[in-house]
Amino acid sequence: MEYEKFVDDFSQYFSSFGLTKDKIRLLKLAMNEVKDFELPSRDETKLFQIRNYMNSDSLELNLISKNLWCKAGGSDGLLVGTLLPDWQMGWKRFCKDEFISEQIGNFFFLVTQYVCRSYQINLIAAISFTYNRICDFRGDRLWQYSLPTCEQEFIDFKNSINFKLNSRIRILQHYLEIINSLDPYVNKAIFYYIKSIDLYNKGFFEETITNLDNAIDIISQYIKRILSVPTMPRKDMIQLVAKEIQLSHQVQLNLENLYLLRCRFSSHPAQSKWWDFGEIYDGDIDILIECVQYVLLKMMQYEANNRKVSNNPDKWSNWFADNANMLFEAVWFHRLPHVIR
Repeated sequence: MEYEKFVDDFSQYFSSFGLTKDKIRLLKLAMNEVKDFELPSRDETKLFQIRNYMNSDSLELNLISKNLWCKAGGSDGLLVGTLLPDWQMGWKRFCKDEFISEQIGNFFFLVTQYVCRSYQINLIAAISFTYNRICDFRGDRLWQYSLPTCEQEFIDFKNSINFKLNSRIRILQHYLEIINSLDPYVNKAIFYYIKSIDLYNKGFFEETITNLDNAIDIISQYIKRILSVPTMPRKDMIQLVAKEIQLSHQVQLNLENLYLLRCRFSSHPAQSKWWDFGEIYDGDIDILIECVQYVLLKMMQYEANNRKVSNNPDKWSNWFADNANMLFEAVWFHRLPHVIR
């Protein structure tokens, strides 16, 4: 049912651009062939991608983990390798219709990018929690190898990691065990949390509040989906979230204060003291950042205990079939607004 909905939604997107019924039918047949034959045939091959992290210089971190390897790279900063499904290339002649082959290739390029970013985001969040350091996976160095063809390059990178277990690495490994950015709710909540810290460090205090509250809103949406409850006022939703992931009364008050500041200063023009927001609420912002980090970690632990999206699948073809519609919602262009130019 999940995959059928994906195929219908994917086809509907292109039908809105005037594709003929024959082409839509051909697209649906091609996507079924992808699930039944093409992806299973790629299960034994992988992509290994290495990227450097921005703002990671002087961070001495060497790590060996599932689908993720990291080493200090000197002037390049951290070098992070990820093991990915082999979906990025090889779609040019998949279908006899060139347009359909191109669109399927575009989609799987974005899905592969999503998987890669998810593993990278797991580490970025763990580094933030462990080292209080904000990194970015969009560095300026990139290496990519196809396995098993380039198996030696993969082995050489792993063997070059000077892994030494210490207390900080144990903490970071603990975070990596529970963070699952393949789930789009976790992925998006981390995005807004990391963005809020970056904005705060640069002195954009009102924007910090907006992004902290966005992270809480995503967590609320996640719990709403899990419990299958209707939309409700923000205060009621926070009470439901607090009950489900076990937040204290004080944390609830902090989240209510966060929402109040957003409404009074960052979502709408302030009624007074607009020049002095940072000075008046500087100490409160620090408390709210710590509070949102705590709630985010509670949500991640809850997700780990109620996992819907596997973070380490045995067969990526099965994983895709189970999560195709989720991936379509996360990576495709159908939710973007049409800006008039």
